[in-house]
Amino acid sequence: MKPTMTIIGYLYSGRNTWLRCSDECICSVEERIQQTLDQVPVSYWLQLEEAKDYAAMQFLLRTSDEWNEICGPAAEARTLNDIANSLIDQATDILAVAATKERLSGE
Repeated sequence: MKPTMTIIGYLYSGRNTWLRCSDECICSVEERIQQTLDQVPVSYWLQLEEAKDYAAMQFLLRTSDEWNEICGPAAEARTLNDIANSLIDQATDILAVAATKERLSGE
């Protein structure tokens, strides 16, 4: 299998000397990469299907609502909610242990 290069890898590789605002461009590499990526519309999702003898790729077109659920504000809110719920569960467990310890020490 031939090695592949990601878009980010290509942008960092130095083969992208054409990627400048002008001949006098003094932007950092990160700024140029971010500017380029901001201009690339992404609407496809690559799904890999692996079987015993082969791997198949399928490009699926996603709507903006689906992207929002995958990696947008909705996904961020869901992740933060999950973290908050986990911390609340941990705090509840700690309080339950403390209350049990206090009750047992009072007997």
